[in-house]
Amino acid sequence: MESTHPKNINTLQRMNIQVITSLITIQYPVEYVYSCQVCNNVTRMKAYDTVSSNGRAKCMHYYNYINAQGESKTRQCGQMLNPDIETGITLQAYYYNILYYDENNNTKIAQAISFKEIKPGGYDSVYFLIPNPKKENVFQIMGVKPTAPVEFELPPKTEENYFFTLQRAIDDFIFKQTGLQIYGLYTIKVALLLQTLIQKTEGELAYNIQLIGDSSTGKSMILKYYGITLNSYQHLSTNGASVSVPGMRGTPNSITLLGREYKFMSLGHLGTYSSIHIDEAGENKELVKQLKNWLYEANYSYDKAGSLGNTQQRRCHVNLSENLDHKHLGQYRGSIRKAYKDDGRKIGDEPKEEWDENWDLHMPLYKYDNPYLRIIVKEKRNELFNSRQFWIDGYDIALHERFPFYFYLVNEKPNDDLIDIATQNVGRKPPTEIMALMKLLRNDTLTEFFKSFKEKDISTILIGIEVKKILASYGLSYNTREINRYVDIVKYSCIVNGRSAANEQDYHLLKWLLENTNCKIDVADTATYDIQGAPNIEEMRKEDEQIEDATKQTDDIFGIPENDFE
Repeated sequence: MESTHPKNINTLQRMNIQVITSLITIQYPVEYVYSCQVCNNVTRMKAYDTVSSNGRAKCMHYYNYINAQGESKTRQCGQMLNPDIETGITLQAYYYNILYYDENNNTKIAQAISFKEIKPGGYDSVYFLIPNPKKENVFQIMGVKPTAPVEFELPPKTEENYFFTLQRAIDDFIFKQTGLQIYGLYTIKVALLLQTLIQKTEGELAYNIQLIGDSSTGKSMILKYYGITLNSYQHLSTNGASVSVPGMRGTPNSITLLGREYKFMSLGHLGTYSSIHIDEAGENKELVKQLKNWLYEANYSYDKAGSLGNTQQRRCHVNLSENLDHKHLGQYRGSIRKAYKDDGRKIGDEPKEEWDENWDLHMPLYKYDNPYLRIIVKEKRNELFNSRQFWIDGYDIALHERFPFYFYLVNEKPNDDLIDIATQNVGRKPPTEIMALMKLLRNDTLTEFFKSFKEKDISTILIGIEVKKILASYGLSYNTREINRYVDIVKYSCIVNGRSAANEQDYHLLKWLLENTNCKIDVADTATYDIQGAPNIEEMRKEDEQIEDATKQTDDIFGIPENDFE
């Protein structure tokens, strides 16, 4: 049978499809039962014989009656009947959403049913196109043959952290399959590998990724290409304008089969996919706000808060990418500029630098050599934190905490290698359409690789002690939830490298991530595994104390005299 695009014909057809959702069970009608209240007879009819009447049927039984003249007569009942809801014969069927190409090579989404369970994936399928009163395509899948996955060869282990080795191998694989060469973004790629390992080994789904920054920094690209490579059909790439709150948590849905409408609840994206990428998430403020309620919970529900409806298990991480709100950045810079110029504190006779408009105000605090600027930046960030705003993007602190892998990307530094790679990518025209990428990047090797890992008996107590020392050396504060995540990063590094105890490589990974998250980073600086190392925290603390002492002396001079109100 030739593989073609769907046609409105009454015979079997064949084409390639992608099943993109987990199955939902429904009862497919085979035979309807009709009970007549006029003649008290029962009629049985095949469901396909009643399609044209929306399931209704005429009672064909005969019954006897006495006419007005007292004569015994027989006649056909002819009463129009509706099928009994609780009786009849049904077969268990399965409902899916599928993707396919239409005659114009556009990607289409459609409803489909089958009588055998089909896992999400790509298939060569044989199907019937079921007539539907809503004029939407509904496919009855009669048989499928899985399409062959692409070969991916795991790289051998060396002396370096295997996350780094694997990341480079995936870069080479994507380039070979699609022609796209991805410059740098190493920390984001490794964060995606960590996220996938945690999800596949059924760890806590709390390692979501948020990418904020300039356009043309690769935010959407990296989440789409890596998402499909690591999760195949279990990855969803969408945007803030196309996805809704009901779509994420599940909605009432229906399908019309043989003239009868069947209603059911969809799982929603949170229970269907392993990873969800929402591009330009800021376009949907209501959705972003709702993420606070979902991303710390193992379960979610379609029903409103306080109801007793059914809950579903969340199975995915959620990753966001969007351009930065420059209005917030302008207000942040303006407030620091004013505070710096107005501030009169001094450290002894050390001169205070004149304000420079080119100063970078988005570095980690320990990177500021100018102690006056450091303390002003610190105070402004604390001020925003106390008003429950994250200093980079102005988002609610509670939402920010749901994204421990947070990256602020810019493209400011000149970089010839980056320009050359971007130019070559344009010439190769790598695909961006989801079905095409699924076909090119789908592999079973990485999924099976991550699923093969089991929890090891690793002493997280010892890791916790060392992690706290590292955080203290960088002058970073933390709460209980954050320390547990940092310990997990080290633990999973041990697991993927086959170690039962953490070594310097595992702690290097943590330091590397700490130095590259929650601060501005130029794409030109994302192509290395190097760390700068912890600063001289003690020297910084002495400088801060001197400024605080100067503040106290100023308050003593210009404050209210002692015993003024006595």
